[in-house]
Amino acid sequence: MQGAAQLPDGAAPVPPAAASPATPPPEVRGDAAASGYWVRFGPTQDREHLIRLVDRVLDRHGVVGRVQTVYTVVGYKVTSGPVRTRTAAEQRRRLLETVGLRSQVHDHPDGYVLDFGQFRNAPAAERLARAIRSRGYGAAVRPVQAASYAVVVGPVAEKAAAALARTLDGAGVPVSLTRHHGGAHTHPR
Repeated sequence: MQGAAQLPDGAAPVPPAAASPATPPPEVRGDAAASGYWVRFGPTQDREHLIRLVDRVLDRHGVVGRVQTVYTVVGYKVTSGPVRTRTAAEQRRRLLETVGLRSQVHDHPDGYVLDFGQFRNAPAAERLARAIRSRGYGAAVRPVQAASYAVVVGPVAEKAAAALARTLDGAGVPVSLTRHHGGAHTHPR
């Protein structure tokens, strides 16, 4: 993916506009607060798989993790409307189709909208929206987001973090370690 937003725990690869506020890490007291590592694994879109993995791996290592949800932009949807009546929406659809702008009419709380589909990147969606607007109709481009999930554990001692990371890496799970010094995080580059 292009671009990345830094989350407080250190690192979910998502476009800048797509990150949701991350759950802050749990409060840590005593010696563990002075130093240690945050272990982050994921992200994955399969929340159930992640929960099974958490139950199996974290229990085996005797640590507790916190699940985070990150929203990632997966595309851009182009629509026109709403239009009050289905007849008016169908008429707009037919007129725009004559110039190669195909769409489908869908119900909307305020009437009907023309759905021109989903695009992988914003510039392609904006080009289509401009073409619709150039014909005298309104058009909107909206990001489509998908949730992905990650687990953060820590801070834990260096040996425990390394053992957990080896187990997760062996299971094919993306892992990152972040050094924790008191109230500050040192993010790996």
